[in-house]
Formats: sequence, C-alpha cells, structure tokens
Amino acid sequence: MLRLKSPHIGPVGGIRFVDPDTKFEYNKEYKTVEELEAHVKEHRDQNKLPPIEDFRQVWENWICYEFEMDAKCCPVAEDIKRSFEQYAAGAKAYVRRLLSKEKFVKQDVAEKRAATCVDCNQNLANIGHRMSQFYTDRFMRHQVGNRFTSLDKQLYTCKICTCLIRSKVHYPSKEVAESLSDTEVGRLTREPRSLSNGQKLRCWQSECVEEARE
Repeated sequence: MLRLKSPHIGPVGGIRFVDPDTKFEYNKEYKTVEELEAHVKEHRDQNKLPPIEDFRQVWENWICYEFEMDAKCCPVAEDIKRSFEQYAAGAKAYVRRLLSKEKFVKQDVAEKRAATCVDCNQNLANIGHRMSQFYTDRFMRHQVGNRFTSLDKQLYTCKICTCLIRSKVHYPSKEVAESLSDTEVGRLTREPRSLSNGQKLRCWQSECVEEARE
C-alpha cells in the first residue's frame, strides 16, 4: 500500500477518486479530502453501499498510483504477506459462507477464541496493507454483520493464516478448517506463543482442524 510522503502534499491534477464498486468518478474541485469523503459517502449511501472504511488510507493508495505521483509517494511497511494461494482460499471460503446454512458459533465460543488470540504473538496489527487485502477483510466484516466480541479492539490479523481475526472468531469450525492449507495448519501448531508467559499456545484454529478430521 502507498501513502503520500506528507499529508500536506497536493496531488497532481487535484483531489479526485474513482469509486471501486460503481466506478463513478469524483472529480469536482474538492478543497479537502474530507470534502471528497463526504461526497463519496453520499454517493454510496444512494447506491445502498457501505462506507469505505479508513478512507484516507484508501484514497492515498489510489492517488499514489496516478500519473506523475511517484516522487510524492512512498510505500507503507507491510508485515503481513498474503500469497495468491491464501487469496484463493479466502475466495473459496467466502463463497462457501454465502452458500452455507451452518450458523456462526455462539457468542461465548467467539469470546473464548478472541481471548486466545489477544494473548497470541501471531495477532499482528498491520496498518497499511494492500488494497486487495483491504477488500478481502471488508468481505469478512460484511459476512459476520453486527457480530462482535468484547475484545474486538485488540484483534487484528493472524500472521499465519492472514485472516481478519475479529471476524474469523465467529465462523463455524468446519469452515475455519476448510480455509486452512496444510502449511498453515503446521505453523498454527508450532508457532503461536503466549504473550503473557512465553509458552506455546494452543490455537483454536488447530482445534477446528482436529474436530473436522474426527
């Protein structure tokens, strides 16, 4: 993901944006990014689309790919690397969830999973990820709807499976197991450590895999 070297840099050609869903071009003479964001929200509301979360980050990444912006932009450090195979697995999981009649787990199960992740060294706050990952995460948030846990503000991205944890804790065990590759299952067994005591941590996703294999 890219960002402006300074928030005060004016983009070449003025403040503008193309909606990722409707392809509508926002090219009025906006004085600020906030004014643009308000127009984007209004347009998306009219088209019954959710607002674009973290709009400033999304807009900076988009404008930095525009003509003559190379010298004005720089990359954001990325700690999470999501492979093509992981994107493909995520897409399959997304389709399965759309077609599935299986319910999300109960609240107490989601809370227990969340508590495990909060204490895990693989729970990584990855601000500034790729646009493709941004929209993949948004799909997961959309699927779980208004479900949440009391620990959501401390749940980020799993460094191993690269999924958005605050959403994944609600998924049925079978779907969690199906979303993981053999490599990820092995890493989830070996690598998680407790932040509180440094000891090996038993990941709830590994338990989902074991349950599915029974």
